Amino acid sequence: SSACSSTPTSTTSTAAAAATAAATATGTLLKNYTVADPKQVAEVALDCPHRNGEKYPTVRGQVYTITCWQGYGDYDLASITAYTLDACIEACSSMNYFQYPRNGNSTLCTAVAFGTNMSDNLRQYANCFLKNGTSRVTENIAGSATANLNAAGGQ
Repeated sequence: SSACSSTPTSTTSTAAAAATAAATATGTLLKNYTVADPKQVAEVALDCPHRNGEKYPTVRGQVYTITCWQGYGDYDLASITAYTLDACIEACSSMNYFQYPRNGNSTLCTAVAFGTNMSDNLRQYANCFLKNGTSRVTENIAGSATANLNAAGGQ
């Protein structure tokens, strides 16, 4: 199975299965859903190469361009656990929204680096790194993607 495959592996956590079974459907939304503990997740899905070059619009109106199999070093603002690349990007956009009144700059977070290998990345207590710069670009990293905030009007 490829590191960028969107097909789940056959390994199933008993706790994750129990959490999913405990959730109840309300219309099309789950209620009382509990996501698996990140320490119990070996790898999350990433739809690469299909998303390479995709422009992702956030709920806060920013647009990020996705690059598959790439990583960034340095310039970490914060690091979090994210189960999807989209959630990682939304966290970056959210940081910009909530920091704007404080620092006068709505583009504090300009990029993210996301890794699918949850268990390895948890040694760093995160697999989503919010960035305010993009130095040390590393190419050809299986199971990784970056997303850069487009310049105003670059949607």
